Amino acid sequence: YFVALEDLHNYGIDANSMKQILRPEFIQELNVKSFTKDFGCRSRAFDKIMNLNNALDAWGAMTAWDRKNYPDTVVENKQIFRDFLRLLEDNSIYPIIVFVPNIKKYCERFCHEKVEEIFDFLNDLRRDYRFTFVNFWAMIDIFNDHDFADAIHLNRNGAKKFSAKLNEIIMKMEGAK
Repeated sequence: YFVALEDLHNYGIDANSMKQILRPEFIQELNVKSFTKDFGCRSRAFDKIMNLNNALDAWGAMTAWDRKNYPDTVVENKQIFRDFLRLLEDNSIYPIIVFVPNIKKYCERFCHEKVEEIFDFLNDLRRDYRFTFVNFWAMIDIFNDHDFADAIHLNRNGAKKFSAKLNEIIMKMEGAK
């Protein structure tokens, strides 16, 4: 989010120093790519189907995730999440936390220690907050590779399946009240 917020949170260097290090052309390219990714490409990508290039990109992304280690950011994000749950509770809003679906190989390959850390954190939160957790990673057999535009983004068909299943879960919750 350096480009959008001009902040290198928990990185150990301020935004102005980073601007002096990076070439202006590079910063401009980041601005263009961020804008294109966030606002310009999603509608076209929504109709794509997973292919070999997407799978290879996913493998690279998974490998990169395994190497990431930002403990200060994790601590901060956990507090932000607690604050958000408290805000919802204070406003009588019951949250549903969802692990969105990913292709089966991504779920199998993703760093299990990091997933366990997330589950442990959610279990700790249950002591203080009420919420429902829906784990679509545990439902990976509902989705196949043709439901994804890439390893972590559903395409139109996958989004329909996801929405229908999530709606079914919410309707069961509503009926249980």
